Amino acid sequence: MIPSLDCVDSWNGKLTAYFGYENDNGVSISVPYGTAKNYFPLDVQNERPALFEPGEHRFDFGIGVKPGQTLAWKLSPPNSPTTEVRATASSPRCTDGMGRRCARYCEATLASECIDEFDVNWNECITACIDGYQNQFAGTNCEDEWATFLGCVAATPPPEENWSCEPFLDWLPHAVECESLITDALDCLYAPP
Repeated sequence: MIPSLDCVDSWNGKLTAYFGYENDNGVSISVPYGTAKNYFPLDVQNERPALFEPGEHRFDFGIGVKPGQTLAWKLSPPNSPTTEVRATASSPRCTDGMGRRCARYCEATLASECIDEFDVNWNECITACIDGYQNQFAGTNCEDEWATFLGCVAATPPPEENWSCEPFLDWLPHAVECESLITDALDCLYAPP
């Protein structure tokens, strides 16, 4: 199991370092928090995982990073070597890829004032966004519509008047101003040939 730094994103006046991991085992591995096994002193909210599912997991969590600060995540899984990954304000920036767009989408959605009515966390949001893109929009002529929708949601301020607290896609609030954009993306995707 290997932790990774995906990139650092500069957005909305703050820097966020996004981390992930790769678990090549065929099973999930538990690595409890603590200085000996799963140590990340600046992750005060325990955003990092303690259960590592099989496969590659990019943008698994994000932690704010300030100039002059070093974020360090040290992982010592059972029967594996200890590895450490570090991030600073000068670490490589996120490119304009789908992971970055989904991260911004999830940050805005989870910051909305009506999120308390939903039982959803970062990992569920980012996984659904990235998987939704890869399973539906990747390689189609509708990628731009999906990206436009994600960008619209990412730019939506948190106050409740900007959000519909009725579930969107059955489990998330949605940005009112962006409703037509997801309709455009889905119409593009499912339009008859």
